[in-house]
Amino acid sequence: MLLFVDTSAFYAIEDTSDENHKSAIDYREQIRYNENIQLITSSYIINEALTLMKDRLGYDSAIKFGRKVRDSKIIRIIHIAQELEEKGWKLFVKYKDKEFSFTDCVSFALMERYNTTKAFAFDKHFEQYGFQRLP
Repeated sequence: MLLFVDTSAFYAIEDTSDENHKSAIDYREQIRYNENIQLITSSYIINEALTLMKDRLGYDSAIKFGRKVRDSKIIRIIHIAQELEEKGWKLFVKYKDKEFSFTDCVSFALMERYNTTKAFAFDKHFEQYGFQRLP
C-alpha cells in the first residue's frame, strides 16, 4: 500500500502539544515496520512542514525534523515537476468553493499520479477531495 504523508501528520508527530500528537505517534508506530506500506510525500510538503515547525517550534526543531526526514529510508520525497504543479494549479482554480491550499492541490495531483487514495493526515481537505484520511 502506498501512503501519502501530509504536513499535518509530520507536525502532529513533532509537536507534543498538538491535539493529534498521540494519535499520530500511535499510527506511526503501527506503520513503522509494516513492509507492505510505502510512504511518500512531496518536496512541497517538506517545505511547508519545515516552515511551520520553524515558526511554531523553533529553528532547532525544524532542522532536527529536516535531517530526520531527509535521511529516512522509509519516506520517499517526490520532487514536484512542472507537470504535477500544473495539475495542482488546475485543481486549485477548479475548486474555488473549497478552502484547499495550493499545496493541498499539488498533493492531490501527486496522489492521483501515484494511484493512491490514502493519506496519513489530519487535514480534512483530503476527505473533502475524496481520499481516505488515516488514522
